[in-house]
Amino acid sequence: IPAGRPGRVVLVSDGSATEGALLAALDDALAAGIPVDVLPLDYRLNEEVWLERLDLPDRIQRGEPAEAAVVLASLQPGRGQLVLELGGEEILSRPVEFTTGKSRFAVSIPGLPVGYHELVARIVPAEGTDTWDRNNVAASSVLLEGQGKILLVVDPDAPAGAWQPFLEALRESEREV
Repeated sequence: IPAGRPGRVVLVSDGSATEGALLAALDDALAAGIPVDVLPLDYRLNEEVWLERLDLPDRIQRGEPAEAAVVLASLQPGRGQLVLELGGEEILSRPVEFTTGKSRFAVSIPGLPVGYHELVARIVPAEGTDTWDRNNVAASSVLLEGQGKILLVVDPDAPAGAWQPFLEALRESEREV
């Protein structure tokens, strides 16, 4: 809310703290004279499983082993199938057991080609142990570093061999062409 402008904050919450600094933000609003209204949400979930996040390293070097961490939260202990996908293709599926609260699962990332990759983790809980399946997915990305390949495209109407010095320079710099 811009300084000197009237404003009001409406906080809609189930009362469960997740992330961020809500209390500090409320203190700042109240100190600035901004009224805060609270609309409590009341619902009951007895059985719910969700993925909080999929942690990946920012970068991986070619040939370097890498590991992902899947953080799952649950209101009840249970079991399910943890699935990891790359480009829409399933690359790993394994059974997991989890406790009430948070559980962390380490997953080895199989060899990836050089480039940027988005991975998706999915939990498929046992039948009847989950209320809302839209929160059973987490995604993250990783860059696998390595020397790229160069595709040299030449003009067929250009003088013969005009591109040859450029190709030789690329090869001398140990680039894959």
